Amino acid sequence: MKLPPKVRAMVVGAATTGAITVGVAGVLARRTGLGLVYELVTLTIFLALSWAYPVLVLRTEETEAFQLDEAFFVAMALLLPAAGTIVAFAAALVLGNCIRRRPLVRAAFNTGQTVTAVGIGLATMHLLAPIRPASPTAAALGAAVVGAAVFLLVNSAAVSVVISLNDEKRAIEVFLDGLDLRALVFAGGVSLGLLAAIGASAHPWALALGALPMAAVNLVLREHSRARSQRQRAEGLFVAASQIHAAVARDAVEVAVVDAARSLLRCRAVRVDASPPGPDEIGASIPVPKADRWLVAADPMGFEPFGAADRELINALAGIAAAALENARLLKEIRHRAIHDGLTELPNKVLFMDRLVHALAKTRQPGQRLAVIFLDVDRFKVINDSLGHAAGDLVLLGVAARLRSSLRPGDTVARLGGDEFALLCEDLDSRDTAASVAERFRAAASGSWVSNGVELGITASVGIVMVESGADVSAPELLQAADTAMYRAKERGRDRVEVFDRTLRNQAYARLKTETTLRRALDDGRLRVFYQPILDAASGRVTEAEALLRIETPAGALLSPADFIEVAEGSGLIATIGVGVLEEACRQAVEWRHRFGDDAPSRIAVNLSAGQLSRMPVAETVKRVLADTRCSPSMLALEITETVLLEAGEQVREELAVLRKMGVTIGLDDFGTGYSSLAYIKRFPLDFLKIDRCFVSGLGRDQEDEAIVDAIISLGRSLGLSTVAEGVETGTQKDRLRSLGCDRLQGYLFARPQPPSQMEGMLAEVRLWDQPQLVLPPL
Repeated sequence: MKLPPKVRAMVVGAATTGAITVGVAGVLARRTGLGLVYELVTLTIFLALSWAYPVLVLRTEETEAFQLDEAFFVAMALLLPAAGTIVAFAAALVLGNCIRRRPLVRAAFNTGQTVTAVGIGLATMHLLAPIRPASPTAAALGAAVVGAAVFLLVNSAAVSVVISLNDEKRAIEVFLDGLDLRALVFAGGVSLGLLAAIGASAHPWALALGALPMAAVNLVLREHSRARSQRQRAEGLFVAASQIHAAVARDAVEVAVVDAARSLLRCRAVRVDASPPGPDEIGASIPVPKADRWLVAADPMGFEPFGAADRELINALAGIAAAALENARLLKEIRHRAIHDGLTELPNKVLFMDRLVHALAKTRQPGQRLAVIFLDVDRFKVINDSLGHAAGDLVLLGVAARLRSSLRPGDTVARLGGDEFALLCEDLDSRDTAASVAERFRAAASGSWVSNGVELGITASVGIVMVESGADVSAPELLQAADTAMYRAKERGRDRVEVFDRTLRNQAYARLKTETTLRRALDDGRLRVFYQPILDAASGRVTEAEALLRIETPAGALLSPADFIEVAEGSGLIATIGVGVLEEACRQAVEWRHRFGDDAPSRIAVNLSAGQLSRMPVAETVKRVLADTRCSPSMLALEITETVLLEAGEQVREELAVLRKMGVTIGLDDFGTGYSSLAYIKRFPLDFLKIDRCFVSGLGRDQEDEAIVDAIISLGRSLGLSTVAEGVETGTQKDRLRSLGCDRLQGYLFARPQPPSQMEGMLAEVRLWDQPQLVLPPL
């Protein structure tokens, strides 16, 4: 066992002094003879048992051990010669330390310092009064009390000095700690010694009467001490566990474990590392996944080496440490996941916005510039729909890796969600630098990719916004501006970089204003559904109607879909608006059927946008609306555009098939203006084609438009699809469409979109005329 040099010197000094004292006593004993063998043997045995099984006094926080040395000192000093007392104490101490299996160092110190204190106490006692063992006098009894006090003071002083040197405390503080309790025990011990000496002087056999009570008291106190020690260990472990787990949030688990182990095991050295315990050390493995960790303690304070209880304690601490370290790992992972993208491990929007806020704060200083770059992978939805999400994830991982490798020191690249990425560039010297960074960013994301043996050509659209020093702009506004610039890059052909400028700022403001108008209109119930009649080309009767949305502004003006549909889709409001239009159209169809019977429109057509198809389960929504309004599926037609058809996935095709099977009519709007092929028309469940107004407008004057319209009508007839021509504005267009065989007509020539009341007037008028007379211009 390693001891501090000063403590080691104290041990050697005490042992040497004690040995000299015993030597002198031995010489005196040889000359005078011990005498009173019975008392010597009895008291020696009792004292040995006292040292082996000390009396334990329980304090608030600690357990104090008392050997009742003062009682034996007084009894032996009054019953035995001085030499006999010293020899008896030495023999008893050696025997007691052997029974308790105390380390040699501690046994040597205890024996030496106690025997020395006995010698000094006896010398003081004999100087005060003559001692007659056979019949002690009152003076002898008083001298014994004074000698016992000297014995106590010398003992306490020696122990205090050693403890102060070992625990690095002030000796006076150690000496005074618990002095009141020691004084009380001293008084009790001296009283017992006096009683034993007086009783043995009259009847020597009286000493034997103390054996049984002493054994009983020590046995009870020993078991009580063991139980208390276990409870204190459990309480210490509970407190340590609380402190260790509290350190999880501070990421200081190992520090807390070391502090707890040092306190509970009362040792100077504790470590947590990969090295197992060495000689004179105890340790326990910390079962942490993918890491070999040991909790090791060394250099215990005091003279006792580590014991079995200490090994149990360090094992328990290692288990607590393992749980806390695992919790710390999980907490760190949760914190990481909260601010990083789960797929690419790039910072997510939360972390990006936090860094952007801090970067904006720096731009308050002169000469500071930054740029926010927004990147979106072109046509990424097509990759997901055609090759699957796994292939899409591989593309995103590759894009993320390339973007990360193209960063400048100090830049931040983040995945905002889906196929959108953002880059924060700080400390820019000019706009040209920002533009070159954006171009490098776009080039890094673009290129050829191979997924599952399929080669993909990936491009990206990039928007950039610059911030000069002193600019008053928020982080969300910056990101929105970069997003707006990115959308202009898409509108201008994709695979390019666009810079946010004043024009885009005005457009962004207009979009924001339109979105605000939309939200207020939804809250105030200012959605208006107008209807435009669709006529049968052969009879001229109103057979159908198309529901067309209008938004009423607070000033009473009406906004058409061209004014707000793009904003509605971009803001996500299109789903709510679409459901509202669908519900109103179905309710109106049922009402007209009840009022006008067979003269009511046979069905009402409602437009479905790409935003509606991507943001809501179409088939489920239509089923619910039809059920709520008690509208027959045959009274509803749904129109989708060629762009929607091109971008629609298999799930949309299946949903449309379900609706068509229910009896809902499905039509393809604006046919001929998009990119759909005949394969798409064949694959999707369609009932009619709607000829776009751009082709209808050229009828009678443009041979190419007439050829296209003729081809569409012929195609529809060949595929079993009916045709509807929209945008009919002149009689010539009407006549040419009838001659080409178009089934239904729609346009300003017959009626503009109108509120339900005006539409009802037309239907009522038609009922008043006998067939084939019409209210509308004759066909």
